[in-house]
Amino acid sequence: MKAIDLISSSARLAGILASGENLQGNEPNDGLLILQQMLDEWQADGLKIFQELISTFPLTLGQQTYTLGPGGNFNIPRPAKIQRAGMLLTGSNPIQPPEIPISVLDYEGWANIRVKNIQGNYPLNVYPDYAYPLMTLYFYQIPGLACSVVLYSWQPLVTWPDLDTTDVTFPPAYMKAIRYNLAVNLMPEFDMPVTSTSQLVVSQAENSLRMLKEINLPAPIMTCDSGLTGRQGYYDWYSDTYVDRR
Repeated sequence: MKAIDLISSSARLAGILASGENLQGNEPNDGLLILQQMLDEWQADGLKIFQELISTFPLTLGQQTYTLGPGGNFNIPRPAKIQRAGMLLTGSNPIQPPEIPISVLDYEGWANIRVKNIQGNYPLNVYPDYAYPLMTLYFYQIPGLACSVVLYSWQPLVTWPDLDTTDVTFPPAYMKAIRYNLAVNLMPEFDMPVTSTSQLVVSQAENSLRMLKEINLPAPIMTCDSGLTGRQGYYDWYSDTYVDRR
């Protein structure tokens, strides 16, 4: 779907346009800006993100800091959040390297490391400073053996860069949520009065966004303390089997 089609559809939902009418003058560009701002705001909520990107980057021996983002050392779209990280130990087993989880520190965690310029076999922690447009990743310890970092990050939502050229698609449940929530965001911009119809649109927008979050909500795996069961793993009641975790 092109942005102009989405904006016009949302404008009809909001009562701004009647059937067959079109936005005039700068109104389409205003609608595009509101759409882009709404999707940009959604980037900060993990329940609105449909994909967690797994990226692997080799580290340079003796190098502690790396930039992440377009044109950086790690050249990917800048994520809103790095959820977790691991270290792929390619030096110990190049064919089947084990991945060791490492801690993702906040600024207090990084500040509490008294001596940061220490070299070890591979990093134990990483601190992303979330600067913009490039964030910097600080590793502790500095790698002394061949290894790669594995980053699990929120994949930025695609957006519409123009009004009538680019077609953008989303997974199921996204289009309704975007369409109705854009209508709600357009209402104050066009000074639309509160009516029973607009209240229904607001309710539908909230329901569609709630469904979207439910789809993206990770399902927790219920486990039992291994001291009680004598096994490392969990029972899968769907298949009536015990799943071991190594």
